[in-house]
Amino acid sequence: MTEISSPTQELIALVTGANRRIGQEIARQLAVAGVHVLSAARQPGAAEVLLDVTSKEHMDALAERLKNGLDILVNNAGTCATQSFQEIPSIKMT
Repeated sequence: MTEISSPTQELIALVTGANRRIGQEIARQLAVAGVHVLSAARQPGAAEVLLDVTSKEHMDALAERLKNGLDILVNNAGTCATQSFQEIPSIKMT
């Protein structure tokens, strides 16, 4: 395993989908390594940060919270689409 170290400042990580399974374990291991972990999940109360990655309001609030930067991003959040990607208005497939 690669050792994480930062002698001059604390590293900050955001782990999405951190309320269970893989995301929870990644968040735990980063914390053990001394990284300040912001755990995110879409269920209220399930993690430190309420984050539904399909919600513009949630994403805007997260961007404001992280305005001073982020060192590590583990994007473990999953989404369930009920339509094809070509049919989603915000995604343009060419």
